[in-house]
This record gives sequence, C-alpha cells and structure tokens, in this order.
Amino acid sequence: MHNVEPKIYLISKSIPKNENIFDWLSDLKLSDEALDKYAPTIDQSRVDTLGEEKASFNNTSGEVVVELAGRRCYMSFEPGLNKNVTKIREDIKGYIDNILKSGHGSVLEHVYFTFAIENVSRVFTGEMNRHRAGMAISEGSMRYIRFDDIPFWMPNSLIDTDEDIKEMENLEFNIQNREGKINACTSIKKMKSQELFRKAFLQAEENYKELCEIWKNELSETSTFKMKKHLTSMMRRIIPMGVATGGIWTGNIRALRHICEMRCSEAAEEEILLVANQILEIMMTEEPTLFGDFGKDEKGFYQPKHHKV
Repeated sequence: MHNVEPKIYLISKSIPKNENIFDWLSDLKLSDEALDKYAPTIDQSRVDTLGEEKASFNNTSGEVVVELAGRRCYMSFEPGLNKNVTKIREDIKGYIDNILKSGHGSVLEHVYFTFAIENVSRVFTGEMNRHRAGMAISEGSMRYIRFDDIPFWMPNSLIDTDEDIKEMENLEFNIQNREGKINACTSIKKMKSQELFRKAFLQAEENYKELCEIWKNELSETSTFKMKKHLTSMMRRIIPMGVATGGIWTGNIRALRHICEMRCSEAAEEEILLVANQILEIMMTEEPTLFGDFGKDEKGFYQPKHHKV
C-alpha cells in the first residue's frame, strides 16, 4: 500500500502532412498565392538540416487542420474560388475564433491528442469514461493485472488548508471546552480520515495477499494464463475503487473542450477536476488558438468564452 499522485503525459497528437495538403489543394485549383498560404513550400535549408521527411511538416499545429476543414465546407480558401464567397477572414486566429463563436464544432473533431494518465482511481475513470463520445479509451485491466502493493491517491479534500492550520493554532489559545473543540476541528477530522483511508487499503491489501496464498498453486508460474486470469478477475472484487490505475485516453478537440468545460468547473468531482485542469493547461500550451478562450473565473476555476462548440 502506498500513496501516489495523478500524472498526465501527452504522448501523441495530430500533425498535418504539408506535402499532401499541397497536392489536395492543388487539385481544388487554388491559386499559387493561396497554396503558399495553406501549404507553404518546403524550405531547402530545412531539408538540408532536418531531412526531407521532417522538413515536410512545416505546420505542426492542429489549428491548421481545423482551418482547412472549415474552409473546405464552404470552399472559402480564397475569394472567388466559390462564387458565393467574395471575402474571407485572412487571419487564422480570427477564423478559428469565429468557428468557436458560431459553434461549428464538427471541424474540431479532425484533430486528436493522446494522453497517458496514471495514478488515477477507478472513481476518476468512472467519471472520465462517461465522456466516451469523441474519445478512445484503453484502461488498465484489473482482470489481468495482479496487485501485490495497492496504490491509492489521498484526496486533496483531506489535506490541510491554510484555514485548517489557523483553526488548529487558535485552539492552543482557547482552553475552554478544548477537548470538544479539538474533536470538531477540521484538521483533526482530516487526520482521522486519512488514517482510516490507510487502514482500509492496508486491510484490503492483506486480504488480497491472503487470497493469493489460498490459490498460490493455481497462481504459480507453471499455471495456465487462463487460470490466473480467472482468479485475478475474482480477487479484484475486494479491492477498493480508490485503487490507482491508469491508461490511454485519446480525444478530438471538440471532446477535449467539452471535458475541460464540464470538469474544470467548481461543481466537478475533485480528482477529475485535478486531471482536467492539467489536460487543459497542456492544451492551452499546445493549441493556444483552439483553447485560448479559456480563462479563470473569480473563484479560480477555468471556463471558456465559447460554450458547447
């Protein structure tokens, strides 16, 4: 049994293939000027430095794909390509902001980001997996994974705040009914709760090890994988849902924006709030145009300017 902290790793993302974009837009009869804007030609110095394959990816941001998808819907790459279009927004930031403002969310679904999320509980995964629309999920299987040492996350709500510490310090100067006040002290309640958390996980771990001992022959190295899988599936039922696990979550921009809007709010469950904040901050760095409308409210919680895109 040991404490862990949630960790989030961005391990993959969409990267536009510039040379193929050039071929596609050429077939759509864009002008040379427009081609240079949406699929700039490869700089030979980059080829010499990076090699042809790496140099091809001049545009690495997902906003490029979103813009191309949006402009393809209306053939609005340049004025006159579609006779109904006589002017366009030239600046990509303004163009993306208009997409978010108008709720044209389908074009956001073409860009994905993949996160490895570790040391999160089944409480978290139960919440996160409700957002399966627009997401691909591969979660650690407790049917296959055996636990000798059960990891868990101690909720932040059980960690002393500055107010809790001040409350405890004030007790030292007030001896009247001191025992009753101590028992009512938030810091004391949190301390006792942490002790119960550790006790519960320790007991579960001991029970789990006892089950392993009972079935040690069937769980031995010489036993069949089918038998070990069957027994591991049975034994997982006594492990608390607070056990730390992990997996891979891949989401498109539209889904990730929705998750961040819903789970970075004050009403969110505390563990998914912690993770969603980290995901959002990664996305604000990776895709500042697509997530730049998120900001903190007066209470310090992230909220977007454009809702339900």
